[in-house]
Amino acid sequence: MTAKVDAAVCAASSGIPVVITSGYATANIIKVLEGKPVGTLFHKAAHLWTSVKEVSAREMAVSARECSKRLQTMKSEDRRKLLLGIADALQANETSIMAENAADVAAAEAEGYEKALISRLALKSGKASIC
Repeated sequence: MTAKVDAAVCAASSGIPVVITSGYATANIIKVLEGKPVGTLFHKAAHLWTSVKEVSAREMAVSARECSKRLQTMKSEDRRKLLLGIADALQANETSIMAENAADVAAAEAEGYEKALISRLALKSGKASIC
């Protein structure tokens, strides 16, 4: 086992993600490829990753509505600062956002989604810029 962990640490330090999981559970390889948390992940940036909670469309809509109500109660200057901060964060992370979106678009195309839906999913570079 020590050799496996040493090899995983070596690969991870080079930027190659490695997952060590049980070979007896044959479905684990498929689960890892699907991005499900199985086994132990080794990656040099793993400490920056957080687990993503699955959220339903209804939960997102309810949360957006609640946040909208909170925004309406804020002072104008505070609301402006908050929204400009969000815009700055979007601009600062545009490259990674575009890369993730490209992966989402590719997955949708592979799944055979309609072109109209894929078109709505695809982001255009510069959308986060402030006029």
